[in-house]
Amino acid sequence: MSAIEVGYELLLKDYKPKDIQFFGLSSGASSCFYTFIYGKKNLPYPRHMVAFSPAGPIPVPKDIRGKINETDSLDPVLSPNLLDNIYPYMEEPGITGTITTLDPKIQDICPMTILMGTHEIFHPYLPLYREFAKKYQRDFTIIEGQGLIHCWIALLKTPEGRMGYEKVRDALKAYIN
Repeated sequence: MSAIEVGYELLLKDYKPKDIQFFGLSSGASSCFYTFIYGKKNLPYPRHMVAFSPAGPIPVPKDIRGKINETDSLDPVLSPNLLDNIYPYMEEPGITGTITTLDPKIQDICPMTILMGTHEIFHPYLPLYREFAKKYQRDFTIIEGQGLIHCWIALLKTPEGRMGYEKVRDALKAYIN
């Protein structure tokens, strides 16, 4: 069981799912999805999740790999080589094949806000999120940071980082009762 799953289960002892939101950056963003796809418990979805720079299927599908390679010179944060080497570290007992953030198991997922820079290596995955939301009629708000790199919110001392922070803040505030 993941640490996120354990933490969320503890929160559910004192709070209702409608009073909880998830927020994650990079692997934490992907883990927002993994918690409900690969989790050992059948936990209810929180009210809303914000995923900043989530990955997509790993290993990378061939039709997306070329596009990811094109971002290599644009994104100084992550290299496409990461996607070749990370898979063995993600394997767990009972999980075989492609590890993905978008699985039909979560077709009823809560509203999501997904933020991604156009110059980051995960940007070629963005059409998959759009297709998933359309196919399953999910409420996904997708925000693209034009010309921005992986997890640009972390550059908080820059105008772009502050803009990312404000977009996350506004997304979270929109779902507070």
